[in-house]
Amino acid sequence: MINLKKIVFLILMTMILAGLTGPAAYSKNDEAPQLDRGKVLISIPYGKNYGEISGPSTGAGMAAIDNPSCFTVDSAENILITDAVAGKILKVSRDEKKATEIFNYKKSVIGSDYVSNIAVSNSGFIYLADAEANRCVKFSQDGRELAVLGEEGRGKSFSKIQNIFTDDSSAVLVIDSLAHRISIFDDNGKFTGEVKLPISKMIFSYETAADISGNLYISSLKDNTFKIMRADKTSEVIFSHTCDPRDLGAKIVNCHLIGFDEKENAYLNAAVIGDGKTSISHYLVKFEKGRKEYRKIKIPAPPKEASRVMARPYMLLRENVIVSYASDAKEFKIVKFEF
Repeated sequence: MINLKKIVFLILMTMILAGLTGPAAYSKNDEAPQLDRGKVLISIPYGKNYGEISGPSTGAGMAAIDNPSCFTVDSAENILITDAVAGKILKVSRDEKKATEIFNYKKSVIGSDYVSNIAVSNSGFIYLADAEANRCVKFSQDGRELAVLGEEGRGKSFSKIQNIFTDDSSAVLVIDSLAHRISIFDDNGKFTGEVKLPISKMIFSYETAADISGNLYISSLKDNTFKIMRADKTSEVIFSHTCDPRDLGAKIVNCHLIGFDEKENAYLNAAVIGDGKTSISHYLVKFEKGRKEYRKIKIPAPPKEASRVMARPYMLLRENVIVSYASDAKEFKIVKFEF
């Protein structure tokens, strides 16, 4: 069970621009990185035939995916992808570099509803966020429906599920953006507590992650000033930084936390409007806790088609490695970026 006094959630944002000041100052070690398109781990053709999917290195037969809606990474570094039309979960194996269907959820309480988020606990349970009914459903690895989180004794628990994730203790956290709270469940699906989030025009995002100690943070962005504060005591600001528009003529327009590695280094993605107020650059950023510096990778813009946009487009695979996705008219691809 998580200690609620420690629960806070973090989005580290504007540090990718100019020199940083304040209690969490970091120095940058690059100025103008070249565009990195990443390495394709697997390419999956769009279509309606189902079966085994293999990566480009295996030479085996290819199957298809209809509508990938979300993906995640488990503790063994396998990648799980949800196909919202076929109603299936695919697992991309770390060792074999291929993917197989592990179960279909259409016969569960989710039915044909759209699944917007997926999470996997360290103990192996799979959680799917039903975006239409606003419920979080727990499954075994073979697809058995085990629980609907929050239903027991609490009625309709969620107004708008924005995000779900698990921490190192296998606790499940459900972020409700309309109710402004984080609901916490243990690995047995039992409700253990919640954190009320402040209702403020300054709150920028409900993207969340936990460090190895189970700590979470909340952030705000207003007038180009970024702040990190405790969720349970927002008067305690632990970091504040103002991005001066004169620095590269830049302004943060989007920024989200991806996660923390075992060394408690933080990873995030950010979009920045450059000089001239028209060009937008996209970055992956790593903040190295021990060395007090950060590194960044310039990456392509994520897919713009509404049917190809995922709620969480980046996942931490392991230290220095982020996985994302790319899409064109023919294929869905899992792409790896390395710092």
